[in-house]
Amino acid sequence: LTHAHHFNADIYVGIYNPETTFPELKQYIKKVLCPQAHKFPRIRTLLMRRAFDRLRLEGYDAYIIYGGHALPFAKHHTKTFWCCTSPQRWLYDLYAEEMQAKPLLIKPLFWAFCRWLRKKDRTCVQTVEHIIYISEYVRKKGLKYYRRDGTIINPPVNVDRYTYLATEDFFLSNARVDPIKRVWMIVEAFQQLPQHKLKVISTGPDIERVK
Repeated sequence: LTHAHHFNADIYVGIYNPETTFPELKQYIKKVLCPQAHKFPRIRTLLMRRAFDRLRLEGYDAYIIYGGHALPFAKHHTKTFWCCTSPQRWLYDLYAEEMQAKPLLIKPLFWAFCRWLRKKDRTCVQTVEHIIYISEYVRKKGLKYYRRDGTIINPPVNVDRYTYLATEDFFLSNARVDPIKRVWMIVEAFQQLPQHKLKVISTGPDIERVK
């Protein structure tokens, strides 16, 4: 949103839910490529990758790509910048955990699917002209999985918008409540620490588990 506002940019998104994002984002959205989001995350991944693979744009000075789902877009365009917040975690560093959770009969299919998708993913990364890593930690993961270096630019934060007020007697979690964010582990840890308080101020697909 900060980038869109600064550059007065058009945004092309895979999915869009106005109830779970900033209302200011809507004014920049040019097109939603997958209006009906599939309920199964891995199928949703394939549908969004295909939609961005088919997207052709002209008349822009440059393209900033967010998320692994949008990487196929880079194959067909120049002056591309990929802002890498992380290689897709379920496909790389959390793959073993994902595999362990799959039923026995599904494991061979999931193995073949991930192997195929990793090859596609790494091929797309090589077509990006510039990679922007949001931290040194993410850069190290990019070097490990993609063997490509890039520039580190920390996410933009409007520091004038926020003011420190005071420190209270609780710990705060604002991470998206998603299995890969491990919020459930934070909650379980604090259940073993009754002397400390925890507040979770976010939501996401794993919210029922966290509750």
